Amino acid sequence: MRLTTRKLGKIVVLECAGKMTTGEPSTLLKGTFREQLDRGETRFIFNMARVPWLDSGAIGEVVACRGRAAQAGGVIRLVLSGRSHDLFTLMRLHRVFDIFPTLEEALASLVDWSPEKEQAARRQEEAAPAVALQAG
Repeated sequence: MRLTTRKLGKIVVLECAGKMTTGEPSTLLKGTFREQLDRGETRFIFNMARVPWLDSGAIGEVVACRGRAAQAGGVIRLVLSGRSHDLFTLMRLHRVFDIFPTLEEALASLVDWSPEKEQAARRQEEAAPAVALQAG
């Protein structure tokens, strides 16, 4: 897996390409992410649109990064496509992460982001009544 980092305004984009697996690829993601977090960065996009496959260890590392970001008052958005998107949906991680089909859409979601707005939106989602559908 190749990993490059770039900063777009206040947002750090980690561009991943290739298979993401347990071992060196996961360690590379973990180390690069921690470096940025240690620098005080709080807004992240993991652009994984060019990651055709992730194994369970790599998915676990992405989830762990989300936890570290949350502890630091930050957020991670994911850009996924194809099988990677399917895996995150199958594992119901689309309920944990905000997932976008393009980098542009992910960037737009973070332009006006703050931890307070994120928490308020989550509370509103949780408080929304469930809608029951009835068969006619």
